[in-house]
Amino acid sequence: MEKKIKVLVITYLPWREDNNIGNSYSNIFANTQDKYEFAHIYVRNGMPQNTLAKDYYHISIIKMMKRMLKPNLVVGERMKIEDSSQTEKPQFSSFFNKLRMLRWPVFFLVEELFGLSNCWKTKEFDQFIDDFNPDIVFGTLPDGPLISNLMLYVKKRKNIPLITYPWDDYYSLKHTNLSPIFWIRKIMQRHYLFKTAKQSDFLYVISNLMKEEYEKCFHKDCRILFKGYHFNVDQPIEYRKLSLPIHLVYMGNIGAGRWKTLALLASAIKEINQDGQKFILDIYTLSPSDDKMKSALNIEGCSKLNLPVPNDEKKKVMDAADILLHVEPFNKSEYQFYRASFSTKLVDYFYSAKCILAIGGMTASTDYLVRNDAAICITDKSKINESLMKIVDKPQLINEYAKKSWDCGLINHQIDKIQTRMYNDFKSLLPK
Repeated sequence: MEKKIKVLVITYLPWREDNNIGNSYSNIFANTQDKYEFAHIYVRNGMPQNTLAKDYYHISIIKMMKRMLKPNLVVGERMKIEDSSQTEKPQFSSFFNKLRMLRWPVFFLVEELFGLSNCWKTKEFDQFIDDFNPDIVFGTLPDGPLISNLMLYVKKRKNIPLITYPWDDYYSLKHTNLSPIFWIRKIMQRHYLFKTAKQSDFLYVISNLMKEEYEKCFHKDCRILFKGYHFNVDQPIEYRKLSLPIHLVYMGNIGAGRWKTLALLASAIKEINQDGQKFILDIYTLSPSDDKMKSALNIEGCSKLNLPVPNDEKKKVMDAADILLHVEPFNKSEYQFYRASFSTKLVDYFYSAKCILAIGGMTASTDYLVRNDAAICITDKSKINESLMKIVDKPQLINEYAKKSWDCGLINHQIDKIQTRMYNDFKSLLPK
């Protein structure tokens, strides 16, 4: 039996299966306990929730800030959790939710400046690293000082490879923001992204566009890594018995302009439903919402804003839908940040064999759906009503695109192939 590869995962968020990054890590490493052993370092307050790691080290950014008043405050905590699968999701105060909605750059800048401190460098931290004795450091490519410094410190201390996995394009200068604080942060972000990428042995990336751009920026090998599932080639697709109203479901973040796209959709549904209910839209989100958003998204008989769906109920909600929504902002200044990103939720949609309706600007996710003909795509806001009426007039499109979405997953997202390639990538970096 081959020796397990010890992987130290370093991320800002705790490794939880109810956030996108944690969910994807659990997916790509699922059922590989015979190949890997994991430990995890994270920064944001909260508890991990996964079935793969047991050894944790939490460096609290909140405690790092409090050291201004309590210079001797210990910021790091070592934890051994045999089963973190049932830990509670972090609850945020209404004040914190307000800050999340405002997304003022100054708050993020203050946090990043505190992240410059090296107060996490302690004997206890070094002991954690030495006890686990990792073979590889793995995590999201950091855009701030704390995670970057953690990754590079462990890489140097243990003289081991570093693999980073960028999700969103923080490196791009294609922004129209005029705030000086935004550009101070952007300069800092680019510095730490570049510094960490150059020290990476290679990068996994989430789209072809990101691969193309980052290989030019960093002169590093970039390899595409998607989520996956066991798509059974012999599995028959259960087509829906369609009837009105057609049930649309969106699950996810409604910030960064996405709520405006959903509001346009809700308004179009209201107009179409005037002579009989043809569509009903359910929106499930953890994102905070103000009165304006609630008013736009809660339209009786047309659309409803709901609390997020617990992880163990997501399949049930997806199964009950006729169409699953992928939503991007229409405003270019809002979707520019996501232009090179791929929504990992789409792979869940492929596996559910559901018709996907993509609506919004042309990001890498939408481009992927168009290229693979895996979704009904609306990239022009003036075409929303027309496209919805086309579905009403030709409801067979729903089952046709359910088959196309499944086929896209079958061809491009087989988890066995993804995991084999990834394991070989990791092994190639280890001493022979």
